Amino acid sequence: MPSVKTIQTVAQTLKLLGDPSRLRILYTLASEREVNVSAICRRLRLPQSTVSRHLSLLRMSGLAENRRSGKEIYYAIVPSRKRSIKALLARLEAI
Repeated sequence: MPSVKTIQTVAQTLKLLGDPSRLRILYTLASEREVNVSAICRRLRLPQSTVSRHLSLLRMSGLAENRRSGKEIYYAIVPSRKRSIKALLARLEAI
């Protein structure tokens, strides 16, 4: 049986991934090296405020990171987590 801390971490991650918009954003990030917020908005047909809010949660959870270039902000999956996130997304598709 996993520790209480592990169970809490898994539950928080599942809650984070339980939102369809965040899951769509995560799929987008997993398929690219990095993507700017405007491109995510266009691809997913979501308002910038919605995308920014979800990206902030993904960043705070340690799944995504960002960098600024001029006025644009680019997001990517944290490199050390990319393989495990891609594997998780593939398993979710199999459900």
